[in-house]
Amino acid sequence: MTEAAIKHTDLCEENRTRPNLNAIEASKWNSPKRLEANIAAIRLLRRLEKSGAIANPQDQSVLMAYCGWGGLDQAFDWNHKEYYASLRTLVSDGLITETDYSAMRSSVNNAHFTPATVISAIWKAAKRLGFNGGKVLDPASGIIWDA
Repeated sequence: MTEAAIKHTDLCEENRTRPNLNAIEASKWNSPKRLEANIAAIRLLRRLEKSGAIANPQDQSVLMAYCGWGGLDQAFDWNHKEYYASLRTLVSDGLITETDYSAMRSSVNNAHFTPATVISAIWKAAKRLGFNGGKVLDPASGIIWDA
């Protein structure tokens, strides 16, 4: 974990800040919007790391919108020129290495993106089983949500 990430974690614990992102709404995003969100999150993360700044709540919302590469295989396919070009700018701008890019591309088949309908069904089932709210760990992102 980078020093900036540790500072960010400490700040969240101290101030109990809660970024404003509805996970179910984000899961409804189409591929271009998800790709845009991932690129924005990577650009912001690199800027924060370079400056040593701590992510403010607005920054946190941008970072939380990062959703991985599952279902975004067209971003790595040169036949989808617009997607491919926007992602390759991260390499040409020096924000990720070719090794990073390869790792991102290889995660397409094993990174999973859960659609909103599935998330909604899981929450409905949890409520039917007696869950009435509380803290919930999202192991995929390491975030604890107040539900």
